Amino acid sequence: MTSIETRLQALEDEREVLATMYQYAYALDYGEREQFLDCFTERGVWESRRQDEARTVVGHYAGWTELGGFFDRHTHAPATWHKHLLHAPRVRIEGDQATAESYFWRTDEHAGEAYMPGFGRYRDRLARCADGRWRFSERNVELEWWRKRA
Repeated sequence: MTSIETRLQALEDEREVLATMYQYAYALDYGEREQFLDCFTERGVWESRRQDEARTVVGHYAGWTELGGFFDRHTHAPATWHKHLLHAPRVRIEGDQATAESYFWRTDEHAGEAYMPGFGRYRDRLARCADGRWRFSERNVELEWWRKRA
């Protein structure tokens, strides 16, 4: 049996990984640029692929400069309302590295109505950084279904 301290550390690590995953959604939806960039390591990668036969790359951004450009081009409240929603996260901690898988869907507003433009799965790799914070080294977005607004 492992010690109480070891088990407590594992729970705290999992909670901190989840906090990063949730911070990403809030920051992106509400235009909090510094909070968004703080979710990633300095060389962190965000990549999105369609789950079609070719696994087509939709976007690829590496490092804070490219991630900042992605953030700046993305829509944010209050100009555009949307929510990045996370469900059923599974987190695995191995020392100072972690992997996480979770479902996501996005809800948007258009012409006074809410609709769901897409859903899929996040497949993440995170690292515990020197300041103790967990950050994405890779955020892989698997788009299982996506529809463009008319």
